[in-house]
Amino acid sequence: MAVSISTIALIACHGGPADHFATYAEALIKQGYNVEIHASGPALEKFKQCGTNIAYRFDLDDKSPEEQDKLAERIANSCSRASIVITDVGHDFDVKIHEALKEKKITHFAYYDNPENFVPGGYSSTAAKVMKLAQGVFFANAHLAKDKICSELGKEIDLTGWNWVLPSESSRSSS
Repeated sequence: MAVSISTIALIACHGGPADHFATYAEALIKQGYNVEIHASGPALEKFKQCGTNIAYRFDLDDKSPEEQDKLAERIANSCSRASIVITDVGHDFDVKIHEALKEKKITHFAYYDNPENFVPGGYSSTAAKVMKLAQGVFFANAHLAKDKICSELGKEIDLTGWNWVLPSESSRSSS
């Protein structure tokens, strides 16, 4: 009798979500899931500090947009057997990852870990692009799923019709 174990892929470029992803990975593994971690930059360092096993390390330094596209495609290919792929939202490369995952018809969600509804310096505008491409959004902070999230100061992201998951609920849809 064949046994199938669901695989969940977590992709992080930022250190903040990496802390959360390391905790989630540990809990998911205890529940019998296979977890694949894909990480770069500060996230890679956070995973190392947590002692988390990393399946795929990638480097974004000095990569042209074309090289980043190819890297995103390679990562999407490596995630092709995952039941779901979850990424952080604050890095421009996350946009490329979600485009590649969408093209390959791989279930892909974004993870918004910030407690603020707006983060200056480009983070929020990038997060808006990533969340728009994702099939759903997981929020670390439940109030943000009901609050206004802004891509720019004073410019709200329209979450109408999006799927999101709150920490205290198994799932929720705005429909």
